Amino acid sequence: MSKIVGIGGSLGSLEELKIILKALPESCDTPLIYVFHQRTSNSNIIIDLNKTSHYVVKFVKNGASPQKNTLYISLPDFHLLFSVNGKFILSKKEAIDYTRPSINLFFKTASHVFKENLLLVVLSGSNKDGAVEAKNSLRNGTSVAVISPQNSISPRMPLSVLKLEESFKSYSLEKLVSVISEMRG
Repeated sequence: MSKIVGIGGSLGSLEELKIILKALPESCDTPLIYVFHQRTSNSNIIIDLNKTSHYVVKFVKNGASPQKNTLYISLPDFHLLFSVNGKFILSKKEAIDYTRPSINLFFKTASHVFKENLLLVVLSGSNKDGAVEAKNSLRNGTSVAVISPQNSISPRMPLSVLKLEESFKSYSLEKLVSVISEMRG
């Protein structure tokens, strides 16, 4: 199974993602999946991110498989899950902790499917979504990288993750670029 990077965030994370994308080297082609809390679908996000990176940026499509050199953006008001064979599943299940998409649900299914071939990245956010399943992903051999709360736009989400699991390392945006770049294969 190929390697992927799952990115979760909320308030402030889109700005951080732009910085990461701009700095990723051309040699980095690992599929990236970005799940974040958004109220409405905004095609300008796709246009804006396509200008920022060598990655092809698109919204997730139900039943598709992650492809190299592509950044997938979650759809508002849909949970993003993975089937056992690594295909995207969009779900309208009820909101979890008042959010849909749920970063916890995304991290959980991605970790169960991709195991040690997955890097989870936690960016800024104003809630604790993603913390529990980032910690639980360790049982599957998944790697987790957290933005340094000092470097984040909104530190509550990264602080929640770091509080739950002391073994997680936090990184500056520049170092996160290196960690993501190392996920090849």
